[in-house]
Amino acid sequence: MFNLMSNKKNNQSTSKFTPLSELCKLLKVKGIKTAQLWCEKNNVPIRVIGNKPCANTFFIELEFEREVIAHLKDKYPEQWEDLYRCYLDNDRYSFIALTTDDNTKQSISSRRFSRTRPQSELTKKFAAS
Repeated sequence: MFNLMSNKKNNQSTSKFTPLSELCKLLKVKGIKTAQLWCEKNNVPIRVIGNKPCANTFFIELEFEREVIAHLKDKYPEQWEDLYRCYLDNDRYSFIALTTDDNTKQSISSRRFSRTRPQSELTKKFAAS
């Protein structure tokens, strides 16, 4: 996720408006005009507050989340909602568990040991049993 949302998760108060200079940092662009065009393209309302152009934080977050949801719906149409919850909760383990096929759910240790070859006669006998 990005900085605007992390403040909410820490129960800190956040502003309803984000200056376009901050949005430039999120979008990784240099000019405020580019951020303004992004807002217009994505229907994010812009308001001037204290001589600074600001965009509504809720709609900025909504547009970023919309891209994530579209990706999940496209790639995992049957379980995108569960995967989105994993994304929101930052639950990587559940995300991987939901997206892994039964054929590839082999544990890491079994994969690691399946590539080793017994060296001594004792280990060869042990592996054969």
